[in-house]
Amino acid sequence: MTYFRRKWQVLMWKNLIVRKRHWFLTLFELVIPVLLFWLVAWMRQNDVIGKKANVVPEQINLRYSEATIIDYSFIHHDVVNLAYTPDTSFTRQIIEEFNRTLTSVLQNTSKLDSFDAFDSELKLEQFFHVKYENRSINTNHIGYGIVFEDIKDDATIPNDFKYKIRSTIPKWDTKVIFPQFLPAGPTDEADLYIYQGFLAIQMAIDNAYIQVASGGASVNDYTLAIQKFPFPAYKVDIFNELFKSLMPLFTSLSFITISISVLKKVVEEKASGVKEMMKMMGLQTWMVWAGWALNGLMVYAITCAVITTLLCYGYDSDKGPVIANVHFTIIFTLFILFCLAAIFFCFAISSFFMSPTIGMSVGMIVWVFSYTVLQASIGDTTLPLALHLLFSLVPMYNMCTGYNVIAAFESRGVAVNWLNLFSDAMGGSGTSLGSVMLMFFVQMAVYMIITWYVTSIHPGPYGRAEPWWFPCKFCMSSEEKKELMLGSDDEEDERYEAPPKDMKVGLKIQDLRKVFNGNMVAVDKVNLDIYEGQITALLGHNGAGKTTTMSILTGMYSPTAGSVYAKDYNIFQQMDRFRNSLGLCPQQDMLFPYLTALEHLIFFGMLKGMTMGLARSEGLKLLQMLNVSDKKTVLAEKLSGGMKRKLSLAIALIGSPQVLILDEPTSGMDPESRREMWDLLLSLRQNRTILITTHFMEEADVLGDRIAIMDHGKVKCYGTTLFLKRVYGTGYQLTVMKKVSSSVDSITHLIRGSVAGAELKTTHPTQVTYKVPQEQAPNLPDMFAAIEGNKEQLGISGVGISCTTMEEVFLRVGELAREEKYEFDKTSSHSKDQQHMIRNTSNEALTYKKRKGLPLFIQQFKSLILKRSLFNFRRPITSIIYLVLPAVLMWFTMKNNLMNVVQGSQDPPLTMHLSLYGHTSAYVSGPENLQFTYSQLVIQQDSSNVSVKGNIVEALLNIGVENVARYKTHVIVAANFEETNKTATALYNGLAYHSAPISVNMLTNALLRSNSRTSDNSITITNQPLDLENFAGACSQLNEVTLWMTALVWLTLLPIGVRTILTD
Repeated sequence: MTYFRRKWQVLMWKNLIVRKRHWFLTLFELVIPVLLFWLVAWMRQNDVIGKKANVVPEQINLRYSEATIIDYSFIHHDVVNLAYTPDTSFTRQIIEEFNRTLTSVLQNTSKLDSFDAFDSELKLEQFFHVKYENRSINTNHIGYGIVFEDIKDDATIPNDFKYKIRSTIPKWDTKVIFPQFLPAGPTDEADLYIYQGFLAIQMAIDNAYIQVASGGASVNDYTLAIQKFPFPAYKVDIFNELFKSLMPLFTSLSFITISISVLKKVVEEKASGVKEMMKMMGLQTWMVWAGWALNGLMVYAITCAVITTLLCYGYDSDKGPVIANVHFTIIFTLFILFCLAAIFFCFAISSFFMSPTIGMSVGMIVWVFSYTVLQASIGDTTLPLALHLLFSLVPMYNMCTGYNVIAAFESRGVAVNWLNLFSDAMGGSGTSLGSVMLMFFVQMAVYMIITWYVTSIHPGPYGRAEPWWFPCKFCMSSEEKKELMLGSDDEEDERYEAPPKDMKVGLKIQDLRKVFNGNMVAVDKVNLDIYEGQITALLGHNGAGKTTTMSILTGMYSPTAGSVYAKDYNIFQQMDRFRNSLGLCPQQDMLFPYLTALEHLIFFGMLKGMTMGLARSEGLKLLQMLNVSDKKTVLAEKLSGGMKRKLSLAIALIGSPQVLILDEPTSGMDPESRREMWDLLLSLRQNRTILITTHFMEEADVLGDRIAIMDHGKVKCYGTTLFLKRVYGTGYQLTVMKKVSSSVDSITHLIRGSVAGAELKTTHPTQVTYKVPQEQAPNLPDMFAAIEGNKEQLGISGVGISCTTMEEVFLRVGELAREEKYEFDKTSSHSKDQQHMIRNTSNEALTYKKRKGLPLFIQQFKSLILKRSLFNFRRPITSIIYLVLPAVLMWFTMKNNLMNVVQGSQDPPLTMHLSLYGHTSAYVSGPENLQFTYSQLVIQQDSSNVSVKGNIVEALLNIGVENVARYKTHVIVAANFEETNKTATALYNGLAYHSAPISVNMLTNALLRSNSRTSDNSITITNQPLDLENFAGACSQLNEVTLWMTALVWLTLLPIGVRTILTD
């Protein structure tokens, strides 16, 4: 428990340092949100946009009889054209009754221009197209076509009476059922059916059918009437409406810095390898993410607390706070969950990018997009449920939904606390503050799954990549194989030196293989035993596979095949366990730019379980040992290259790890510092397993107890320096200093006389060198004696001899490897793929004429174009973001606007059915038989019926007072059958676009079925507007503001993208 507590402690300590070093950004994150939300509170307190809400009293609308509706419907039209199809005896009978009703009511029958009959619906459409071809001239003319459906013959009266009303009214909005955004009070959305004559025609046609179907008998002597729902008293608060616009905008601006403070730094750590470095030092992956979440919350928790105070507490007790009815702890929790979801949102985005700048830019674009685009869909009653759930996975969208819920509770004056957290505020939609909070938890879970999966299969330049199907591994049963730590028995030829019997294996590498991009073999079946208490040096030319091998051992790369055992476990199956005992000095310096040298050692020391005091003292000791104690307070980014290497080595040594893997630990150091490092490493090798790589042969000779040389991914030899020099040694090098006039032949003859096989290597005027075979070592004294006796005669001034160096061994191994590869290439079927390894023997001239002037300029220009093309091709994400994406967005927006306008002028047919509004509640009062008939119709249309005793208007008002949000969207129709005056009233919801014709249809069907002669009959009405618009007219209605803004955004992003690509 103490171990984990210390890790949390060091994470918090690091976060505090990050915040201190980036104080300006921290201050920005604190001040900007506070200022913006203080502005909201100030506007509320100072009546800038109206604090006091106007209370609108309850509204009870008048009831209109059928005669009044018919007379009022056509009062604003000069001419009414009527037509019907088909022309049969039944339809003529209906039209006669219909005409009789109209003419008996209308005070001015001259408005009825014609009543034409047509054989088909097509001819009826053509008639109206011709008549209303030029709409601008006939603005006060209106036309209605009545299409009777399923008429089988002339005389039969259908039981299921179906008809369509086709009008020349340009906009009926049959694609939607509610306004996109519901207002606070009542509206007259459904009154269009009254003003334009639709209800008049519907009521007259329904009445005509009832008369015809019942044989002319009256139906209980009821006359039809219509009345809009009453509406309870409500508040008109301009601020409350503006609240839903200001709060999302200010929230988006306040928390956009999350992309800078979290997203950019997360990508920086991944790209630089520091993230993997922390994991190798014992920090578990989930703790890395938790650390960044804490980093964000350190500031945003303070911000959320201040914002909550500003919103929930008013300066003036008379005016009250911005949010008066929701408990402040709920508001604070809502903001905290939003910040956490936003941070996790940044985590998910960061997993897709390697460039911090690109990742931050995309994060900010997506953040702004989530507000500017998705915010327009908040409260959209036409939005499909699937899209609403998808959009709810975006933190900004979900927060905007929360603001709408708060605004709904504020407008109703309903107090919200933790006990009624899940109270529905949006009219039966199930949306509550509790559901918004739960959605934040769902977002965090989804984003962490995305982050976990993407970072697992695509960890970046460092880390072990899992296969895309790796989640299936959890469903597989596997047994970890444990093998004894025996010496390597795969390589027993003369190139591998057998170890002493008492040597203990620290790391056992078996058949290790790594293949990149499917065919590039970087490590090829490496078998190697690395022993405790020794320093093993791994040598090889650039690209031989040394760093790849070490990266696999440390978990930065995942192996293609093979295993590595430490003690009794496979490190690839227990990498976290292995890393707890590992110290790594990578080839690149993986350092935090914002930590000092001492802070690095304290941080990584505490990650290994040390206390802060112990980590500080050991860190100071290591800095003293490495002679960099004077740089302990210097930031890592300001250290020189050699100092950074020393710091990386100190990080590897902190915590006394049992396994040290040092990749070129002395590169970039001066000779004095390098020798200091040698002494240090030699003093630390006891009881440790140390593996180093180096390009300095002298370093390998001094440090390496055993040396392995790699070439093209394979270990060519392994053993002590004496063993390697014996196997690959070239003998001795004899150097003879002579006079310029001395004879080289005479000297050579003398040497070969004493040492057989001596080979002349180089000749200079004053120096000659020979290669002496190693087996001739016993004859060297005789050779020196002969030279000493004849030096005056031969003009020899001096003699020197040296043994084989590690550099010569290294070159000899490489030469043999190239010879083997060359022989393989000549006989292998894959030789074509390896031709680039063979030296080009072309006779092409080594000199050529250089281009000048215009040809040179053209060539340079072509080269630059080629370079930029290759750059963009190899970095497609950058090109898409900065060039293609703006163009695609502009095209998509223009296409959407055009399609919306074109489709908007083509309203589809809509059958008037209560089920359009989902499961609703319908209220009815009147005689029991009519109530029963009406309730059966309601149930058949997927709604529930409520019987009302007494005044139905008062009952509806009480329902609205109890829950006005539900009243707006879930109470669509009602009926009142008054037996005393024989009036049947269809009541309708003024907010629902099509509630009036639905209510009338429900009412006439109830009256129809209440008659025993027509109890099985039904009436179905469909509204199908005539499409009189053309494409050109639709195009002219395009939203010019939207198009110009889209073009402006595109034209702004395009040059920015071009500049970014050209200067990257």
